[in-house]
Amino acid sequence: MGSFCRLQNTIFVFILSTSFYGSFIFADLDPAAFRFDTFDTPKRKCEPIIVDMCKDHLGYNFTGVPNLLNGETYTQQGSRDLLLTFKPLISHRCSSQLKMFLCTAYVPMCDTQVEQLIGPCRSVCENVKNRCEPYLKTYGHPWPAALNCSVFPASNTEESMCMEFPQEEDSDQDGGFDQTTRSQKRLTETVTLAPNQQCFWLRKPSAYVYVNTTGTCHPRCNVDILFTKGQKQYAEIWIAVWTSLCLLLSILTVATFLIDTSKFHYPIRPIIFLSLCYAMYSVGYLIRLIAGRESVTCDSDGTMTQGLDNTNCAAVFLLLYYFNSAAALWWVILSVTWLLTAGFKWSHDAIDLYTSYFHLVAWGIPAVKSIIIIVLRNVYSEELTGLCYVGSSNSSSILGFVIAPFTVYLLLGVTLLVAGYVVLFLHQKKNSGKSDERIEVLMVRVGIFGLLYTVAMTCHIACNFYEYANYPYWYTSSHATASVEIYSLKIASALLPGITSALCILSCNSLDTWTSISCMCSKDSTRNKTYQLSKNSNNNNSSRHYTPVMTHPNKQLTMSHSCGRTSSTSRTSKVRSQSHSHRYFHSPNSSQSLQHPEEYHV
Repeated sequence: MGSFCRLQNTIFVFILSTSFYGSFIFADLDPAAFRFDTFDTPKRKCEPIIVDMCKDHLGYNFTGVPNLLNGETYTQQGSRDLLLTFKPLISHRCSSQLKMFLCTAYVPMCDTQVEQLIGPCRSVCENVKNRCEPYLKTYGHPWPAALNCSVFPASNTEESMCMEFPQEEDSDQDGGFDQTTRSQKRLTETVTLAPNQQCFWLRKPSAYVYVNTTGTCHPRCNVDILFTKGQKQYAEIWIAVWTSLCLLLSILTVATFLIDTSKFHYPIRPIIFLSLCYAMYSVGYLIRLIAGRESVTCDSDGTMTQGLDNTNCAAVFLLLYYFNSAAALWWVILSVTWLLTAGFKWSHDAIDLYTSYFHLVAWGIPAVKSIIIIVLRNVYSEELTGLCYVGSSNSSSILGFVIAPFTVYLLLGVTLLVAGYVVLFLHQKKNSGKSDERIEVLMVRVGIFGLLYTVAMTCHIACNFYEYANYPYWYTSSHATASVEIYSLKIASALLPGITSALCILSCNSLDTWTSISCMCSKDSTRNKTYQLSKNSNNNNSSRHYTPVMTHPNKQLTMSHSCGRTSSTSRTSKVRSQSHSHRYFHSPNSSQSLQHPEEYHV
């Protein structure tokens, strides 16, 4: 028992440390590092932007080095020094597009899927030049030769991509990235309804609004950026089918356990709690379907929810993330108890002593992780499904709070499960192939569930990794597309463990349990009807004559039905002891009255 204490404490510390350290260590990694294509090409190299004037305002994070602009080669250090010379011109606010134009020209966007660097379009250059060149001439400076407008693409096409800015107004302009014209209307005090200027780098700038306080672009509600309306309707039907199936079977599994808890001991019992988790997980999908897309994904300012200001969104997030994490930890506990039962020959009574620790791990760690996500406000709504989950638009959150911990849980559970089988086979080999029948049944059940769970969770993690690696490029590159099929696989694989757990628990014994319950209800109904008939017979004073009931003294009254094989021997003995070969019912006025009339109705 002492060895298990050390084993249990070690596993608890390992799960706890990997859950949190993985969340923070992996959160600092950039998703581009995990793409299957490289950042290096024979012509240039993509690297993070280090120019202070631009890195906090541009919508992209990587620029190309070296940058060849009108025959001159620039490094980031050279571009940074050169941009400082434009500060006096920027302070004049001759054009609201000047700062963006300079940054996109000297620090252009680098995309591995595009051959050339992406800078400003020619129209932007000409507009800025017309507005700011007079100021330069006032101080005796010509327009820079490196910024010759003829070197920039005339328009944004697939052959020559460039960034287009909206037309400037002649009214009071400023040159900042996070400012808007006074004539523009605001949805709120912090949201600007003029997205093209600040969100120019996105795939569909007009589909976004710019939030001044956070400096981020939020998509509007009911806009089709990556997916069409038909694809979204298909996703709702797909979710409804899998959610209904998972919820029904999970509830049936939990109800079977509650009817007779004595039949489900460790290591099978964690599957029951896992089914409970998936029942609640399905409720999160159900809330989304019942409440509707807009009530879950839309904020009051007309943008898609990116936080927990929406109550429906918060409820969906908590149900999905908390119970999904708890189910993954119950999978680990299932593997631990299987190793103890099959490998170390622990009885379920011995394992029951540590039930409180299992519940502490399974319910406590997801709660702490959920609180951290809420504090960091890393809850976002998805465009295709309309669900609220961990940072679908924040790649580091997906890696740190979804991919990393769930991968650890899966690998840890598989390792312990396989270890249990290895130790079990070694014991059987040592005992000349002899094995316990109970262990063999457990081996089949746990093995089937473990295989199905591993396949489902592997697919789910792979789909999350696909989203993590490609999400930034879907929204910035015009030719990148997201696969609806992979999103469909993600939904199905997320709900499949709840279905497989029911298939493993609902065996023949479970069917017998439900059959006995239905028969008990039927038996109670029959007894009530019989008692009512007897009562009506005794209360009927209109007739003084009764039909005799013949009972043969040597014939036993037995009861048998499809619900079970029950013999009412005691009831037969009562009838035989109280009856002769002929027994008559007398009227209520007679001195001989009927005793226990219900015994005569079988």
